[in-house]
Amino acid sequence: MDLKQIGKFIRELREEKGWSQEELASKVYVDRSTIAKWERGVHQPNTEMLVLLSEIFEVSLNEILSGKKNKVPEEKGIIRYLKVQETKIKKTRHILFFTLVLLITVLSGFLIYYFLETYNTIFVYQINGEANSFEIHNGLFIKMKDKMYLQLGPITTSPTSVQVYYLEKEEKNLIYSGDPTITLIETISKNHPFYKKNIQELIDHLYLEFTTLENTQVTIKLNLEKEFQNDQLFFKNYEDQEQEDSMNDSTSSTSKIPVPILKEFTCDSKMCILKQENKTLSYDISKEIFKVEGQNEEGSFIYEYIVNQKLLKFQWKKETQILQQFTYQWPVLVCETGSCANANKEIKTFEEEFKNIYLK
Repeated sequence: MDLKQIGKFIRELREEKGWSQEELASKVYVDRSTIAKWERGVHQPNTEMLVLLSEIFEVSLNEILSGKKNKVPEEKGIIRYLKVQETKIKKTRHILFFTLVLLITVLSGFLIYYFLETYNTIFVYQINGEANSFEIHNGLFIKMKDKMYLQLGPITTSPTSVQVYYLEKEEKNLIYSGDPTITLIETISKNHPFYKKNIQELIDHLYLEFTTLENTQVTIKLNLEKEFQNDQLFFKNYEDQEQEDSMNDSTSSTSKIPVPILKEFTCDSKMCILKQENKTLSYDISKEIFKVEGQNEEGSFIYEYIVNQKLLKFQWKKETQILQQFTYQWPVLVCETGSCANANKEIKTFEEEFKNIYLK
């Protein structure tokens, strides 16, 4: 036991507190000279004084007897502090992790819901059609999940009113009746007949009907050509889209040609032609028009069949005189000029000799 080291340690503790020897003496109930002897190492405080000094200076008894502060408790305190901070950090990380997982789950759920609600629900078609020398072009048909927009394009006449309907088992299902210049906006609910209809069924059986100023009733099968459908997961850049469209055009042009015509006709990129003894058969690939031009002793004749509209035009003339002319649209028969007495005969001839052979 080093009395001088103990005395020195007592003096250091006293000076840390900022006390004089008299102030320390009054606290431990001794005179100042006793404090001076302790600090010079002349005398050692008795056990009672050592315990009292330990309480006053807030150090352990062992630290006073050893003459220095023990650093082990301080180090343990630092370790304990670091462990507490590590626990807090881990807790914060867990909270952040679960918050992030929750946000990702909610966002993913929303995106999946939005995708299911909107993907492949918008169809945009261009409307065209012709019959009896009347034409309709650049109309617009948009079908969405809950609404349908139908805007008729310009008609080569001025009807006061029109009817748009689709045929189902030879029965007319009216879609719109009224002003031809009005844009139709229909809300489609689950009870609406369109709600349960397949889009392809609709566009294959849509018809326009109107009465001209001369009281001629005209029926036009509407031909709808798809312009847009939101069925792509990723947008393509312009160059890729242009290249794909070019490939699709090339493929679709071939796919539009019926197989019998591909086998028997001579085809280029625009037209397929087959020459027979007294007639010429042709197929316009882009317009999908099948034509038969021929001549016999009674005169010349032309069959013109628009495939995508199921529309047959027939003309029989001798020199410049038209002997018979009619337009037939399955399942509606309409005569444009002349007598239709032999229309059924000509239709049957076209079906048996051409339609059932080359357009099946």
